[in-house]
Amino acid sequence: MLIRVVYNDNKYDFINPARLEEALKAGTISQFQRSSGWARVGVDPLRKIARHASHDTSAEHRHS
Repeated sequence: MLIRVVYNDNKYDFINPARLEEALKAGTISQFQRSSGWARVGVDPLRKIARHASHDTSAEHRHS
């Protein structure tokens, strides 16, 4: 599923969810479309962005 986004330069695009996370972290998009409408970055509530460390699946991490 692709997500419609508006970049900071007002250009529209469709990106995959992983790229949306990256764009939110990088601050390169101003809006993205949800099923309920447009979400405005910095205005509307957004979910917290997962940190890479929380997704560590190494054996050392699992057994600590």
